Amino acid sequence: MTDRQEALLKKADRALDTSRLILEDGDAEGAVSRAYYACFYVALAALLGYNESPRTHRGVHHRFRELVVLPGLVPADLGRTLPYAAGVRERADYEALSVTDESAAADLLADAERFVAVVRALVDGSEKGS
Repeated sequence: MTDRQEALLKKADRALDTSRLILEDGDAEGAVSRAYYACFYVALAALLGYNESPRTHRGVHHRFRELVVLPGLVPADLGRTLPYAAGVRERADYEALSVTDESAAADLLADAERFVAVVRALVDGSEKGS
């Protein structure tokens, strides 16, 4: 595992921890944002294993889908977590009238936790297979 991959996995863990804490404090929008970023960081770590380093969020989503989801390295339903979380985060962050309730944020956080765990296992496994 590269230093950059390891740093991204740590960022993913911190983002999940922060998401849990701020959800407990009643900030559903903030929790959604941190849950998305946890997914984003671990997806980028996975892409680094393919010598891919997209420069945009959309690029990370696209390449992750092509290199990880479509080949079946993660279940299809799990593969939809990253773009779904991005959409929820964008609405929560940028739409003034959008309100994310705590239940929806908790569901997204649970999905993000599963996504991070499965993709982390891929990253860890790619190190062992090298």
